[in-house]
Amino acid sequence: MHLDIITRGIKRNVDKMIADLGSYWFPWPGSGMDVQVAVRPIQLWEIVMPRANLHDVMRMLWNGTNPHNEHGFKEWAGTKALQKALKLQPIPKFDEKIPRYRLYNQDMSIVPIGVKDDKDHEGPDPEHCPEYL
Repeated sequence: MHLDIITRGIKRNVDKMIADLGSYWFPWPGSGMDVQVAVRPIQLWEIVMPRANLHDVMRMLWNGTNPHNEHGFKEWAGTKALQKALKLQPIPKFDEKIPRYRLYNQDMSIVPIGVKDDKDHEGPDPEHCPEYL
């Protein structure tokens, strides 16, 4: 049986929950064997940064090329539905000539979903936002 979920929260807490979940073993009916719970990531990430650094982060994620040109961007049909469900705007194009920070992102697919602008405020509100962002 497969169960797909999406998590949102403080990363170290989510990582602990996933590690704990993967440590459980259950009996395989009729075999006399126990099997470990397999936890396979299908991850949806929310990356929070100052508005002025959106293009810097995008260049890190997509190796300096616009994600609209990346292999796989148009292949995943769920992108638009997820964008709509999360009330996100399409990923903007960015200037490929601006400097790029280095980020390890080999052997993985990074599918762009969308962006959402923050409400303007003075700073983080720890009472309503445990991540402080």
